[in-house]
Amino acid sequence: MGNDIVRNEIGQYVRGQSGNPTGQNHREPWRIKELARQYTETAIETLVEIARSGSSESARVAAAVAILDRGWGKPPVQVQMEPAAPSYRVVRLPAPVKSIDDWFERYAPKDIVEARLKAKESGSDTVSKTLTQ
Repeated sequence: MGNDIVRNEIGQYVRGQSGNPTGQNHREPWRIKELARQYTETAIETLVEIARSGSSESARVAAAVAILDRGWGKPPVQVQMEPAAPSYRVVRLPAPVKSIDDWFERYAPKDIVEARLKAKESGSDTVSKTLTQ
């Protein structure tokens, strides 16, 4: 047959073979909408007829609601939610310091402090040179 789907031993499509041998494009929902819209007038007339003289009250109400929804849109739905319990995040900030030297003493990693001291002793103004040596 020309429409046989060829797959390999682990179930994958064989290179060069289509997974859609009939060529149908399933990514065209607009076609369904287009076809359905051709019957809009007939559908509305049917709903009006049911709303006017349907055999049951529930059928008439359903038809009337369908007509209103299509003509005016569905009414907005209001959802009330209870507020969630507040969540808190604790952020610990370093204590204020008076100078950069004070900050280095309190917070800097030891290798940075040592590199900074070496830079000061050698007269260099950059720590990065000292760290790479």
